[in-house]
Amino acid sequence: MPPRMGPGPGYRRGRRDTSGGTRRTPAARAAEGTSRQRYRKYRRERGFFGQRRPPNPETDQEKLDEARAPFRYYLRRYVHIVLRFKGLLVILICLSLVSLVFRAILPWTSKFMIDYVLAKGELLLLFGTCAVLLSIAICDIILSSITDYTSRLLSNKMRIHVRRRMIEHLQAMPLDKLDKLKTGGVISRLEGDASSITDLLYEGFLTPMAGLLMFIIAIGSLMFISRMVTLICCALCLVLFVVAYFVFNWMRPLFRDIREDVAQITGRLAETFGGIRVVRLFGREQFESREFVTSHHLVIRKDLHTAVLSIGTHRIFYFIYWCMNVAIWAAGGYMVIRAHKMTIGDLVVFVRFIHWFFQPVFMIMHSLSRLQNSIACAERIFDVLDEEVSMKDPPDALSVREVKGEIRFDRVSFAYEPEKPVLCDVSFDIPCGRTVALVGPSGAGKTTVTNLLVRFYDVTSGRILLDGHDIRRFKLAEYRDLFSLVLQDVFLFDGSIAENISYSRPEATQAEIAAAAEAAFAHDFIMEFPDGYDTIIGERGVKLSGGQKQRISLARAILRDPKVLILDEATSSLDSESEALIQEALRGIMEDRTTLVIAHRLSTVMDADKIVVIDSGKICEQGTHPDLLEKRGRYWEMFTKQMEKAKGSSVYLDWENDKSGNGKDREGGAS
Repeated sequence: MPPRMGPGPGYRRGRRDTSGGTRRTPAARAAEGTSRQRYRKYRRERGFFGQRRPPNPETDQEKLDEARAPFRYYLRRYVHIVLRFKGLLVILICLSLVSLVFRAILPWTSKFMIDYVLAKGELLLLFGTCAVLLSIAICDIILSSITDYTSRLLSNKMRIHVRRRMIEHLQAMPLDKLDKLKTGGVISRLEGDASSITDLLYEGFLTPMAGLLMFIIAIGSLMFISRMVTLICCALCLVLFVVAYFVFNWMRPLFRDIREDVAQITGRLAETFGGIRVVRLFGREQFESREFVTSHHLVIRKDLHTAVLSIGTHRIFYFIYWCMNVAIWAAGGYMVIRAHKMTIGDLVVFVRFIHWFFQPVFMIMHSLSRLQNSIACAERIFDVLDEEVSMKDPPDALSVREVKGEIRFDRVSFAYEPEKPVLCDVSFDIPCGRTVALVGPSGAGKTTVTNLLVRFYDVTSGRILLDGHDIRRFKLAEYRDLFSLVLQDVFLFDGSIAENISYSRPEATQAEIAAAAEAAFAHDFIMEFPDGYDTIIGERGVKLSGGQKQRISLARAILRDPKVLILDEATSSLDSESEALIQEALRGIMEDRTTLVIAHRLSTVMDADKIVVIDSGKICEQGTHPDLLEKRGRYWEMFTKQMEKAKGSSVYLDWENDKSGNGKDREGGAS
């Protein structure tokens, strides 16, 4: 039995998570215990109100929290978005104001009914007053309906606007920043956060505005009846507002933590089902299910904690409110019965407007949890929108449509992370219409070269020149139109074959799609499907074999008719039959076309016009296949080892039939 291979001396358990921390191994996650134990640890770190930050922050997210802008910054950004829809906002405010005025009339009509109509006993005046009240009610219903529709319209427009800005910005974000968000984090921000951010307009602006108007109307009405009692109520209400403000600030971190946890759960779920075959192969279904449920239980515990704080605060305020009501009835009743300083109608108006007096506080407290959740969503969205776009066209950007001369790497160096260089002083050229192969061991920096060439990243130092111009001077969209890229790990979308091929050129006709498929030797197997080019291939092309997916990807690249074709290990994972078909297709496609080929299998690049050998981020040698073999350098070593390995593992089967009909095979080495 061969010895089991273990990790090397440089191996570190736990890989770096895209969210900035170290990704926990299954054993590490299991060691964290149940949701109850995780929650207790969280409570100790955060404090009862979430007022503490964990000591010695290690993750990027925690460092981001420490450097987070103040709340007024996010509020200012949000107001800027809201003002884009100021027409609808003004209409909504006016409708709400008129509706509020109608409702403010009702307490005074109660006084009028009690002190005048009922006192005089005139039926005509009674019926007239009732008719006026009915008219006010009908108008209020109509206004409320229009207000609700306008509110829904404004919410949807804001939601669409935020999502459009998010998707456009995410498409242009640096890849390293985008990788840290993870797929689940992106979906969480686009869907959940963008939906919740609209609540901030209502819970953070319209509701307080309505409360302020109610408060002003209530003060005016109560001052008209009794100034002394009104001033006492104002002092008490001020205390409630101060308490609400501090509770609001204490609880903000709690809601943000919940939103972050939900994003992590979504990302983990996307990972689990994206790699469901690996999960099932290693029998990790129960572990993933348990981790999913435990994480949700932890979120529920945190949510219940915030609910307890909100409910407790609400009930304290309601107790104070009822104490005030009882005090008003006692004092008002005394003034009516003994002092005769108030009428019964005055007392009814006073009690009705006491509700208006305290309702702004209750409205704010009622919306406190939703408001804080909306603020947390707004912070997460604006944090993403504040990320700088990595590549912007300079003001004097050049247009580019053709590759007339050569592509030259001029002393290029690059590092994904500071102090960890991937490429060092790389220089080579790709002549127009020629094929250049880039070879070297895994991790040498070959794929990084293609990432820099198509400007997924920009060089750290040095230049990449196209026809003598730095590629950073060209318009990015036009520059990328020059390229088509065929990767080893093919990505196909859940749609028809025709849709996937035409993804590189959506305006292509059916005839052009079929011609590209024929050039990629894909037409025959496509037509074997009952629906032909309309066949749905499933997510990531799961209904196709590896060779079929690679040929669809090649057809997609051909349809674009690129000036520069990049093949990054395009055939390394295919069987010999599929590889032969694709190599045959590539011969015609690469002819007289500028091509960069990256390959481990050196037998596939022997006919290249130039071979560049790269190792540890540096170019060792370059030249044609015969020249490099003659030098007996790094390329010669790699080629010799591959040929010896192929010779030692070559097997051919010679089938013979005996008289009994049984076949036997003879194994031999290939010469």
